Amino acid sequence: MKKIFLFVLLLGMATVGCHTRYLMTLSNGNRITSVGKPKYENGKYRYIDINGQTNYVSASSVQTLEPQPRGYTEEPFKPSKR
Repeated sequence: MKKIFLFVLLLGMATVGCHTRYLMTLSNGNRITSVGKPKYENGKYRYIDINGQTNYVSASSVQTLEPQPRGYTEEPFKPSKR
């Protein structure tokens, strides 16, 4: 029984890291968060956004592509009150 529990626990831990989010910063300053690493195809990056939709962006407009640390969340923009 302990072996089965250990196997299930290890399997669960192994599958947790499969959906790393990546942050793409574009040359115009926009930032796109993708679920999983974007795939390079024919001069474009194919990625799945956080809503589950498949999208494409031109590779020439991508400045940086970096994985996000676990637990990373973007704070919405809040203008300062003066």
